[in-house]
Amino acid sequence: MRLAPLLALPPIALGIAAAVWMIASAPGPAQVGGDVPALPVRVMTVAAQDIRPAATAWGSLRAAENWVAVAEVQGEVIWRHPDLEPGRLIPAGTEVLRTDPADYELALAQSQADLAVLEAERV
Repeated sequence: MRLAPLLALPPIALGIAAAVWMIASAPGPAQVGGDVPALPVRVMTVAAQDIRPAATAWGSLRAAENWVAVAEVQGEVIWRHPDLEPGRLIPAGTEVLRTDPADYELALAQSQADLAVLEAERV
């Protein structure tokens, strides 16, 4: 059996005993005499109430974030949401613009006609 690891135990135990003895024999905090007179104060009872803070200022404001709309389709706008104005908030998922469907309906009719021709040629 190796005794080398056990030789470290007595110094560790001695260190713990010294720390306990120093903590137990340390003097407590100094007591301050109560000769300082108390200051008279005025107290007032208040009721809780809701407040809305407001600030008045002059100057110009600039939005921290700007969003630029980019159209994914082309066409003439035939309807616009009434709240689509700078600075207004619109809930997510709200339809904001409608485009004229005539170009798309014409392209769909042309594609259907082309498909009908191809099917007729195949037979």
